[in-house]
Amino acid sequence: MSLALRVPLSFFLPKPETVRRDRVLLVRDDVIGDLVVPTSAAVSWLKSQGFDVFLVYRENLTDAARLLLPEDRLIPFDISLYRNNLSYRYSLLKSIREKGFSVAIGSTMHSSVNMDIVRCSGAAVKWGYKRNTSLKELSKFIGVKSVCSLPVMTGGRYTSVLEHEQHFQEGIAGRSAESFAPVFSIPDSKPLIKGRYLHYISDAGNMRRAFPKERIIPVLEELAEKLDVKVVITGLQEVEAGGERVVNLSGRTSLSEVINIVSHASYVVGNESGITHMAWIIGKPTAVFYGGGHYGRFLPAGNSLLLTNKPSDCFCCDWKCIYNEKLFPCVNLPDDTVREQLEHFFLQ
Repeated sequence: MSLALRVPLSFFLPKPETVRRDRVLLVRDDVIGDLVVPTSAAVSWLKSQGFDVFLVYRENLTDAARLLLPEDRLIPFDISLYRNNLSYRYSLLKSIREKGFSVAIGSTMHSSVNMDIVRCSGAAVKWGYKRNTSLKELSKFIGVKSVCSLPVMTGGRYTSVLEHEQHFQEGIAGRSAESFAPVFSIPDSKPLIKGRYLHYISDAGNMRRAFPKERIIPVLEELAEKLDVKVVITGLQEVEAGGERVVNLSGRTSLSEVINIVSHASYVVGNESGITHMAWIIGKPTAVFYGGGHYGRFLPAGNSLLLTNKPSDCFCCDWKCIYNEKLFPCVNLPDDTVREQLEHFFLQ
């Protein structure tokens, strides 16, 4: 734990002047996939219960967070500064306390930052849990109530993040959370790309989970010919591609621009990433290269196709792959198989 986090600031921060009974603070310090899937579901459900929800999140995800809540209900922060700069941490926590929350909720697993913000929030009631952590072990987070987590794995696969989050929110509320699902409010906007197109998302949390770009792009160009659409490529890293139907925007788009592109796409193909999950959530026909490392944890639903090798005894390895290969075998499908599955899915 960093030096800044070791200082117990809750003893030095001013008490909230007023507390709003309906005001809830939701703290998530994880990456875009968690913001897109479980956090959006939690925000939607809490709002449906009549709560005034505020969200603490990593500042580089602001464009995605704006799809969940209005600007004045968003509290972005720099996680590196929070860990290492005592003055920054004090200032952020003081501004949070001034808003007068009645409840603070931190459901990110294994996060000292998440739990520290909850503990120091000034809320009358604080909730949190950590996977495989007992109430006794949580005692160091003074005044934080615990909800026991679901088993990490059920039925030979990882328990989904949505199941975990729903179980957590139900444990807090003491009642069933019906219609618990990710929800976005994507504003109407002028399309950046004119006409119909297939959006290819080349990013992945770990590029060993990503199907090779040089192999998938020719397949997508063939598919685009049959669908009579363009192929629009986005991703943080630049991709070499320039066919007649290709619009290559890799390495040249902001998060807000990628959200615009995915929201106007006719079809989506991508590696497992937050933006690819966003596609199936908003109802786009989506094909996902989905590996077996945490099979089931972020399982796409809706109108989606999973491109993965058949489950084997090495599935659910938590990405501790036993094969010394550049690409994880669970996503290394034969090109012909990928082509056949994509054509069947999009052309049916």
